[in-house]
Amino acid sequence: MTSRLKYDGIKQAVALLQGDKRYQYLIAYYVAEKAHDNELILSELRKNLPQFMLPRTLMHLDCLPLTINGKLDRNRLPLPEITTSVHTYDPPITGTEFEIAEIWCEVLQLSHCESISTSFFVMGGTSLLSILFLGKVNKKFSKNLTLKDLFDSFTVRAIATKIVQGDEFSPTLLVSMGQQQAHKPNLYIFPGLASFSASYYPLGSFLSSQFSVKCFEYKGIHGECVPHMDAHEMLNDYFIAIKNDKPTQKVFLMGHSLGCSHVAEMSYKLTQAGFNIEVILLDGEVNLKTHQRESLDDEAIEQRHQILKNIFESRLKEVYLNHTLTGTVGSTLEQIAYGLFPDPSVAYDYKMRIAKGFSDVGTAQINLNSDQLLFESYGKVQHEVRTLLVCAEEQDESIRERFVDNVSQVFPQLTVITSPGSHVGMVMNKEHAVTLGNRIISTLADSCDDAFNVVDAEKGKNQLVSEEA
Repeated sequence: MTSRLKYDGIKQAVALLQGDKRYQYLIAYYVAEKAHDNELILSELRKNLPQFMLPRTLMHLDCLPLTINGKLDRNRLPLPEITTSVHTYDPPITGTEFEIAEIWCEVLQLSHCESISTSFFVMGGTSLLSILFLGKVNKKFSKNLTLKDLFDSFTVRAIATKIVQGDEFSPTLLVSMGQQQAHKPNLYIFPGLASFSASYYPLGSFLSSQFSVKCFEYKGIHGECVPHMDAHEMLNDYFIAIKNDKPTQKVFLMGHSLGCSHVAEMSYKLTQAGFNIEVILLDGEVNLKTHQRESLDDEAIEQRHQILKNIFESRLKEVYLNHTLTGTVGSTLEQIAYGLFPDPSVAYDYKMRIAKGFSDVGTAQINLNSDQLLFESYGKVQHEVRTLLVCAEEQDESIRERFVDNVSQVFPQLTVITSPGSHVGMVMNKEHAVTLGNRIISTLADSCDDAFNVVDAEKGKNQLVSEEA
């Protein structure tokens, strides 16, 4: 990913993801006659960028290295020391802060923690690493924090405050991503099969420049309670959650994979309630093939565990780790647990509780397909709802055509684009998520009226405009 940076005195700039798939961080290189104060540059970037997009390190260069064809030569860009920080020095002070910082550094592979006020994701954290971090913190302090508690403010200082004050929150259906501002239209993300809200943090955080973004968290995903077993109950709870959130009259609904069918029903419900709805669908269908509910005996449950294990393993391989769960000792559920928490220091009971929540939600979601024929929206054409369908470029062409045909039957006012990556990678891979966010914003800006106010051509792309290198 290359990017343009607006700042007086800077002639050129590029921002690149560095590191391996498990641990990635953003480096910004800039060309200027002299080095600038990194904090001043960051202060300017913070005005238009979510924390997720702030570079971990800034490096001054006399010129950008180019290939003989005039393209950026990434191999010749210097790599900084991974511990170098461009953030304000703000070290831990209290005992609790030191203990959390120790876990923080262990998970992020840092030598020390320079800033307890800097976001986990800015420092290179990923959705899977956030789950590992959460498990270690809960074990260390005998707490029951959830990802929602972390996303409220994912810094060492905020987590230490929660622990010291005993500030534990009950699980919530909606997880905020990025800064929530009343003047921005609301965007609600409906996740795919057995996905954590953390999976959508890169995309949601990026889109927060234009929207107030919140993602639904499946009930029971942390193993804290029984998941929704009835689609009508689940979507009614979602409907109430959106209304209680007091959204703007203009509401954007985004679904990924299985979440696309949930978006279709919610679009119908909210339109009936008087909201102005626009829909964004990511690589999915809205009218799914339904089936009869199954009574799950031990063998059927094991088969479902195997399906979910395969789904989870594909995410690890493609997006985060060149890693496989095949051959891991134990039951399939234990293999999922050790995939989520490969570190042996995380308590076995905690691993299994989270894995079981992941599995129970996945099993419930597969069964909820049988309820779709009873949806209020099923078979109804939503003529007035403008819809953007984004297909993964790595998706098979015949499947993309099926998605377009399926969605157009319900949402005829349809725009179709593609974005890099696979079905999972387009949202979970950081670089692909940025490109996807840019394409969504650009397409909406080109097609929308005054109800969607893009700040301007550059700010509409968060000042960092992704281009093909």
